[in-house]
Amino acid sequence: MTKTVLYQISHDGILAEEALDSAMTLAAFGLEVAILLQDQGARLLTEPVNGRLKALPLYDIDTVWIEASTLTALGLKKAALPAFVQVIDTARLASLAAHHDVLLH
Repeated sequence: MTKTVLYQISHDGILAEEALDSAMTLAAFGLEVAILLQDQGARLLTEPVNGRLKALPLYDIDTVWIEASTLTALGLKKAALPAFVQVIDTARLASLAAHHDVLLH
């Protein structure tokens, strides 16, 4: 049975980039990885061309969530998000974590 990993990215800058690298590495080794962008981590979506973010589907990371309150706080529009990014309500965060075997921050 494949382990599922939820990688929560809440920092920006180099920490967020390293988190994406780690998520892609886990996926390359056969783990099922999903990413949750919160707080400053969602700034990855505001960068002009984030090659790592665009590469996620190549690593079979097809599930990326952004917390609704973070989307609002950053002034982002749902329509401007990449197709594989889904908005998740804050009330669903606990159940999201419960459906994964491992939670990384």
